[in-house]
Amino acid sequence: MKHEGSLETLLRNSSNDYVQVTPDLLLVLVDVLPELTGSLIAALQSEGISGHAEELTSAVIERWTYDNSVHAGYIYLRQKQPIHHGECSVAKTVTFASPEWFNVDFRSNGQILGIELLSETSTFEHLAMISSA
Repeated sequence: MKHEGSLETLLRNSSNDYVQVTPDLLLVLVDVLPELTGSLIAALQSEGISGHAEELTSAVIERWTYDNSVHAGYIYLRQKQPIHHGECSVAKTVTFASPEWFNVDFRSNGQILGIELLSETSTFEHLAMISSA
C-alpha cells in the first residue's frame, strides 16, 4: 500500500481515527525498531520467557494498525505457520506496565502473534514514514 509518509496524513485520509498499513517493504522488527525490540526482549526475559528473544530478532512486520482515539496500536508479526481455521489467534497475552506499556500476544503454538503498544505514537509515526519509503 503506497501512501504519504506520516501518521497524521494517514489519519487525515482515514474515514475515522483508525488506520491499517501493510508495508510494501520487508520490515524486520529489530532493524526498524531496535529500541522497542530491545525493550521487548528485556521484558520477556524478566518474565522468564527468554526463548522468544531470537524470534524477535528475526521477526518481520506483516502489518500494523493505529487507533488515534486511544493512542494505541498493534504490530502484527509474520507467522511461520498459518493460523488454522478454528484456532484462537491469541492464546496468551503477557502485559507489561510502566515504563514499557505494551502487551505481547502469543499463539497456542507459542509463536509471538503481535505487540500492542499503548501511548506509543512516536513508534507508529516512525512506521508510517518507513512504510511509505
